[in-house]
Amino acid sequence: MNYLKNLEYAIALIILPVATFAQDSKVAEINKMEQAEADAIQRLDTIAIEKIWAKNFVINTPRNQTINRVAAMTAFKKGLIHYTGIRRDTEEITITNNIGIAMGQETIKPKEGRHSGKTVKRRYTNVWMQDGRTWTLIARQATDISVE
Repeated sequence: MNYLKNLEYAIALIILPVATFAQDSKVAEINKMEQAEADAIQRLDTIAIEKIWAKNFVINTPRNQTINRVAAMTAFKKGLIHYTGIRRDTEEITITNNIGIAMGQETIKPKEGRHSGKTVKRRYTNVWMQDGRTWTLIARQATDISVE
């Protein structure tokens, strides 16, 4: 009986660090993707955005509208999603199987649109899905919390 209990502890000591490393690795990947998406948006890099946003990507916008990838990509290509500055501070990333949820605050300086030239602070949630080794953004929600 003690042998089995000792074996269970030994297995747990081996598996736990491996699982923790895998979780930490996925969190690091999501952090990297969060920055890559923000950088691509600021550079108006449509090729990068098309790779980052999933085919079924959906956004709950700060204007209280839900739009799909086609509408978001159209706005992006027209320059309606164009910032002279964007800083994303990811506060929490949780991983469940192949889904990563990133939450935090971002500060943007829109070049066009209703807050052009102002500094906008938002709370955001990005939902990422891993397919094989690739993470794509499948959903986003953003809420303006201040405009200065």
